[in-house]
Amino acid sequence: MPQAPREILGRPARLAALRRAALLDTPAEAAFDRLTRLAATILGAPVALVTLVDADRQFFKSAVGLPEPWASRREMPLSHSFCQHAVASGAPLVIADARDHPLVRDNLAIPELGVVAYAGIPLITADGAVLGSFCVIDQRPRDWTLEEIAILTDLAAVVLTEIELRVAAREAQDRAAEAERERREKLALLHREEAARAEAEAARAEVVATLERITEGFFALDREWRFTYVNRRAELLLCRPAAELLGRSIWEVFPEGAGSPFARQYQQAVTTGRAVAFEAYSPALATWLEVHAYPGHDGLSVFFRDTGLRRRAEAALRASEAQFRDVYAAVGQVTMALDGRFLSVNRAFCDFTGYSEAELLARSFHDLIPPDELPVATGDVRRLLSGELPHYQRERRYRRKDGAIVTGLIGTSAIRDDAGRPRYLLGLLQDITARKEAEAALRASDERLRVVVTSAPVILFALDRDGVFTLAEGRGLAGLGGRPGQVVGESIFDLYRDHPRLLDNIHRALAGEEFAATVEVGELVFETSYVPLRDERGAVTGVTGLATDVTARVRAEEELRRQNAYLAALHETTLAIVDRLDPAELLEAIVRRAGALLGTPHGYIHLVEPDGSALLTWVGTGAFGDHLGQRIAPGEGLAGRVWQTGRALVVDEYRSWPGRRTAIDADPFHAVVGVPLTSRGKVVGVTGLAYLEPERHFGEAELAALSRFAELASLALDNARLYTAAQQELAERKALEARLARQAFHDFLTGLPNRALFRARLDNALRATGGPRDPVVVLFVDLDGFKEINDRFGHEAGDRALQIVAGRLERCVRAGDTVARLGGDEFTVLLPAATEADAVRVATSILQVLQRPLGVDGGEATISASVGIALGTPGRDTSEDLLRRADRAQYRAKASGKADYAVAE
Repeated sequence: MPQAPREILGRPARLAALRRAALLDTPAEAAFDRLTRLAATILGAPVALVTLVDADRQFFKSAVGLPEPWASRREMPLSHSFCQHAVASGAPLVIADARDHPLVRDNLAIPELGVVAYAGIPLITADGAVLGSFCVIDQRPRDWTLEEIAILTDLAAVVLTEIELRVAAREAQDRAAEAERERREKLALLHREEAARAEAEAARAEVVATLERITEGFFALDREWRFTYVNRRAELLLCRPAAELLGRSIWEVFPEGAGSPFARQYQQAVTTGRAVAFEAYSPALATWLEVHAYPGHDGLSVFFRDTGLRRRAEAALRASEAQFRDVYAAVGQVTMALDGRFLSVNRAFCDFTGYSEAELLARSFHDLIPPDELPVATGDVRRLLSGELPHYQRERRYRRKDGAIVTGLIGTSAIRDDAGRPRYLLGLLQDITARKEAEAALRASDERLRVVVTSAPVILFALDRDGVFTLAEGRGLAGLGGRPGQVVGESIFDLYRDHPRLLDNIHRALAGEEFAATVEVGELVFETSYVPLRDERGAVTGVTGLATDVTARVRAEEELRRQNAYLAALHETTLAIVDRLDPAELLEAIVRRAGALLGTPHGYIHLVEPDGSALLTWVGTGAFGDHLGQRIAPGEGLAGRVWQTGRALVVDEYRSWPGRRTAIDADPFHAVVGVPLTSRGKVVGVTGLAYLEPERHFGEAELAALSRFAELASLALDNARLYTAAQQELAERKALEARLARQAFHDFLTGLPNRALFRARLDNALRATGGPRDPVVVLFVDLDGFKEINDRFGHEAGDRALQIVAGRLERCVRAGDTVARLGGDEFTVLLPAATEADAVRVATSILQVLQRPLGVDGGEATISASVGIALGTPGRDTSEDLLRRADRAQYRAKASGKADYAVAE
């Protein structure tokens, strides 16, 4: 049976977007279920689905009317899927009778599920990934109307908004966590630069590596506003390679930025010497940027990120809230007879209980309340009717039609007559199921927080105003030989009298200062933070604090400072990478610098050939100079072993090593080392050095140093490919944006503007200023006899006829006029600044050109049209009024015998 091309459904980018949505195999959600119920109700379809199409199956995120066992399984194979074809094409799929449709007539869903009529709208993300479809199904043949497809398309847009909001919220949480981590890295970097410029310069290689890893763009400017450094992320965001920016003024590269908020904020940071943080729109990059700029004695350091996605998500959230505010009432309303029978219910109460209005009116409230709560509920009603209670409000559980238990906050009053006798009961119900679940989740979260605090490798403490412990928790106490709660009630001034710096910190905090500091307690080093506790008058009543054991990190930093000489050499190599672009020169420079650091001129770099068959010697210095161009098979010699295993290898005496290559037996090598070059987790080459002196060997320190140079060599190779990859990504993004814009505002069959674009142009014309001699004219064109073409020649011939009609209509209007297809066989024409005579002339031309036969598949067909004309005045008439009047005039023309026009009165 025909199935969508697997190469389309299995595209990694599409599947990655589907996984990113995180909706596969997740429970049903009320937001999606409301939309499928709404689609089924409005369109009168027995089945409505929100489907997500995986590589080999389709999953139902929401399903209404789906028979068993599929309703319980919530998925089915592609052999039963219509939606796969909408996903593969990325266009709506509308089928009147699947049994005759060539694409799906052999699909197993027809005999097994009774699927006959189908209409599905693909769910396409802003990145162009098709996740699935929103569809309705009927079990009888059905010609779907354009209005029904438009409704289904609007509801599909709401489904996609729900999906994208979830993705945006999750990504926002990830970005927030990543931003906090990156903020800490940046602050640590800036503090180190301020503390000692010499130390910062020695560690510049590490700074460069950090700046290349972060997800934010970063660039540095000198005092003359010239670029001195640009990381890879900044190249992508600025759409320019670093080579084009370095050494040039930012205002020369971006002249439109002079006088912009960016220029004013940068100038403020430089003038005041204080960091600035702001968000502004960049016309040159067509997006919003969040910017943090830090001034220094030699210029300005700028971190920035693209916040356009976040703003679009916020706008989508606001639009979604506005759209649903008027659709779904939050409060259920119900009136009941004195015996508990329902007299009236509103839509919200029906949604809450899962019953229809007719089903509820045949029941009483006793039928909805679980048996264990029924005595309390009936007791409340008796007390209300007796006058003991004027009204009551309770949290009460209800059993839905599907058996689920939900919680509502019900407020009930007795409505009485003039004599005070109760006539009926009025109830207002608010669905608090989500709130109760959130409260339960909060309690669980509090318990988890308590467990985390008591088990985390930190110390959380609190002191009263006299320095007496009121709280001491955390697994970090074990490092001090204590346990949680052990010191509560004791004075910190007595316990730590031998640690004056710690006690000075406590005195500062008790004096009202909030700060952070590093202290040593014996052999341990702690990062501590102190926050004063105050009463309602602002007086300090105590201190709360957090201490984190950073002994290992501090000792590591001390070791790092002892290796400054080594880092200086590595720094020089990094600067060479930044300044050069030629891969061959970079690789040779890296080998020579590594050899100079480790005291040998003999080094090499082999790179894996494009077909992956062998290593090829690219660089050879010293004794390896004669090996250029040699090919090494996997596992052959030391380099072949490193390539094959992906691990570094040291041989202390190569001459007696069993795995040596016979081809180089004559070389005077003794100790040899090889380290893999990797890119994206894959070995792309091998670099190494050799000692000719028998007494010299490669130890752990030498291996670590060479491994770092191998990382720089890998970085050099990646940098050489970066510009080409960035240019390709930019071209693909622009093509996708153009394609999506075209699809959003044009009819896919005729290429004419669609309803949305026509309405936008009509609204714009009616807003324009003009005198009484410059009306706006709308022609409503409805084809006569189009159904006969479909019946006689088939739907494909009908589509071809619509394309011919569209071309003829465009030739009847002026430049600047608009011809649009509303759907089906209905067209509209917009004539801005036209007279009634102009409109009649265009209508007459349309009637004449449509008299000519249409050449369609299988022969010639004849067709005519009925045209309605309406004239509107800018600033007074609305687009809805003008279209409605033109439509009515068209009906008058059709009633008068067709193939004619009529002008609206």
